[in-house]
Amino acid sequence: MTDKEIGYIAGMIDADGCIGSQKNSKCRTYRPYVVIVQKNPVTLHWFQNKFGGSIMKVYRNHPSGKKQYFRWMAVNQKAVDMLKLCQDCLVEKKAQAILAIQMVEVTGCGKFRGKKLPDWIIEKQFEFHKSIGRLNSPATTECVGSPCGEMRQSELTQMEKRESESRRTLTA
Repeated sequence: MTDKEIGYIAGMIDADGCIGSQKNSKCRTYRPYVVIVQKNPVTLHWFQNKFGGSIMKVYRNHPSGKKQYFRWMAVNQKAVDMLKLCQDCLVEKKAQAILAIQMVEVTGCGKFRGKKLPDWIIEKQFEFHKSIGRLNSPATTECVGSPCGEMRQSELTQMEKRESESRRTLTA
C-alpha cells in the first residue's frame, strides 16, 4: 500500500469515521470496530476490497427529511490490521486506535475462538472499552501535547486542572 493510500485511510477515519468497541451479542466479550459513513458507497467499496468488513444502508433524520447513507464497518482483527497500518498518520482518533489495537493484542482475543474467555481478559477488555468510550464522549474536546494528537483529556479533567491552578494562585 502506498503512503498516499495510508494517509487517505487515516484522513477518512479522522474525518468521517469512528473507532469504538462494542459488546459481542453472543457472549460477554468486547471487540473493537472501525466505521466510516458516506453518502456515496464508492469509497466504502474500496475500503471493503482492501480490508474486508461490510457495507450497509443507514437512514438518518435530517431537518429536510430522512437521508440515506452508507456505512462500512470492520470488526476485531480486520479493524486492528487497518489501524496498525495507518495509526501513525491519525490525528483526531490516534488515541482510540492505540486502545483498539491494545484491546486485541493484550487480551489475545483471537486465541480463544469458541472457548470461554477467562474473567481477567473480559475485565481487561471492559477497561479498554470504557477508555475508548471516554475518548469518543462529547465531553472530550481538547487535544493536549503535540499537534499530532497525543492522548486527549476530557473537559472535566481540564476544568479540575484549572480549578487546582486557581486555588494555588489564590493561596500564593
